[in-house]
Amino acid sequence: MSKERHWLPGSKRRNAALITDAPVTAAQDRHHREKVYAILQGLRLPFLALSAIAYVWMENWLLSMIFFIISIPLPWISVVIANGHGKPRDRRTPAVYKPAAYREWQESMTQQLESGVAGVISASPEPEIIDEEDD
Repeated sequence: MSKERHWLPGSKRRNAALITDAPVTAAQDRHHREKVYAILQGLRLPFLALSAIAYVWMENWLLSMIFFIISIPLPWISVVIANGHGKPRDRRTPAVYKPAAYREWQESMTQQLESGVAGVISASPEPEIIDEEDD
């Protein structure tokens, strides 16, 4: 039996979750994709400007062509990254149901219907419960 070393004598080893094990939230993922999109879209104009500078003032058509070719796929790449969906949701994690939020939504819809707000045709019906086992 091997003896494990611990930072403090007599301390017990615990299975603590590291903060790095925490999954990235959907909001954090979307924010990251938005930043990458903005950076890539922002790089297109400087590359086009460098292409023009290299051709007009430096008279280097090869360097100008390289900068221009780099600028062509940047919008496409930024849109593909921005439209990405991050990591797929783990199906083993339970879905979170927030009844208070649903009740607030239902009350606001009822108030809008009673006050006759234009554009609101009807409140949505109660949610339908679907069992997986029923065929």
